[in-house]
Amino acid sequence: MKFDRNLAIHIADKFYDAMYDFPSTVEILVQDKALSYVLDGISHEIYLNFDQDAYTFLRRPNAAKIDIEFRKEEELYFHCRVIGTDCDFYYPVGPYITALLKPVILDGILPIVKVRSVHLYYNLVVLSIKIQIFDELTSEEDDISVV
Repeated sequence: MKFDRNLAIHIADKFYDAMYDFPSTVEILVQDKALSYVLDGISHEIYLNFDQDAYTFLRRPNAAKIDIEFRKEEELYFHCRVIGTDCDFYYPVGPYITALLKPVILDGILPIVKVRSVHLYYNLVVLSIKIQIFDELTSEEDDISVV
């Protein structure tokens, strides 16, 4: 999705509300943080036990695709797959990121998940991802002021 200033502020407001309402968050509750999530994305890591699926991700990180979908009981899950293989499974998004993203997705805005890296850490395969709203940012993003 291309960057839109008004939409970015609208989403930042939703993120701010979610951050404020989430009971166990230790994030600094300021609108600047919510806006940075919208503009810079949300960094997150998925930890997979070292099995065949995790090994497939480790061997073919460039073919890894991750989407966010609603699953049972309207909970958000990452749909993880490696293109060209039968590696295909769901991983829970987690309560904090669900709180941030659910209102935005219900508005019809689907975030983009980009795989940044895949590496082995002891007996876990760690997928480092970034969840972004906009895939194209313009110089206009620098002009956003938080009121």
